[in-house]
Amino acid sequence: MVGVILNTLATTYAMTIFAWTTQQATFYNSLANGINGFIAAAVNISYIAFKINKILSERLMILISLIFFLIFFIVTSPWPFYGDSITYQEPIDLTKNDTYTFSPGCDISYDWCSYTAPVNVWVYHVMFAVFIGLGTPLIAVNLDILFSRILGPIKQGTMHGVFLAVGDCINIFGPISVSLLYVISGPRWIWLAAMIIILCGTTTIVLLESEESELSEANHISSIKSSGTIVPGCNISTISTGTIILGCNISTISTIATA
Repeated sequence: MVGVILNTLATTYAMTIFAWTTQQATFYNSLANGINGFIAAAVNISYIAFKINKILSERLMILISLIFFLIFFIVTSPWPFYGDSITYQEPIDLTKNDTYTFSPGCDISYDWCSYTAPVNVWVYHVMFAVFIGLGTPLIAVNLDILFSRILGPIKQGTMHGVFLAVGDCINIFGPISVSLLYVISGPRWIWLAAMIIILCGTTTIVLLESEESELSEANHISSIKSSGTIVPGCNISTISTGTIILGCNISTISTIATA
C-alpha cells in the first residue's frame, strides 16, 4: 500500500506541492530514491552480518516498520501550520501569437490546492529517505518469514500464491484508485487512508500476539511428529499443546524442535 501510493504519486506530487519542473522533480526524486536504496541495502547487509533475526523477532520488526510508515504519513500530511495553500500554475506568454505555457505549480483544475497546505520540501524528503528507507526492507525481510512460520510444516505453495496474488491485485487496482482520489481531493484523504490501514495492521499484530505464540508452538510439535524425532521420556504420538506427558513438558519439546 505504501509503495503503491509513493510510486504512483511521487513525481506528480513533487511538481504540485513544491512547484518543481519535470526535470527538477525527476532529479530530486531519483536522489531521494538513491538514498532510500542505500539505507535499504545497509539494513539487508546488517541482517546478513549481525544476524538480527536471532536477536529481534519478526513480529517486532514488522511493528517497527509499520510505525516508521505511520510517522512518515503523519509528518508529511498537509497540516494547516505548514502554510496557507499550494501555489497554482500561471500562464506565461511565449510569443506574440498568443501561445502560452504554464509556470510550475498546482494544476489550475485542482480545486483542493486552494485549501491544502504544502509540506516543507526538506521535511518530506528526509522523512521519505529515512523512514521509508528503513521501513521497506524491514517489512520485506520479516513478513515472508513470519507468514511461513505461521503456516507451519505444510506445503506452503498455495498460501504463498494467494499471498502474492493479493499483492498483485493491490498493484493493479491501487494506482488507479490512488490517482483518481488524488485528482479529486489531493493528498489529504490518501494520507489519511494510509494511516488508518497502518493503524489497523499494527493493532491486529498486537492483538494476535498470544494466538501467534500458540500457533507457533503447535507447529513445533507438528514438525516433531512428522519428522519422527525421538524425545527421551515422551510419547510423541500423544503430545498436545500445553500437556505434560510422561515427564516431558511442552517447553522441552519446543526447544528440541528449534534445535
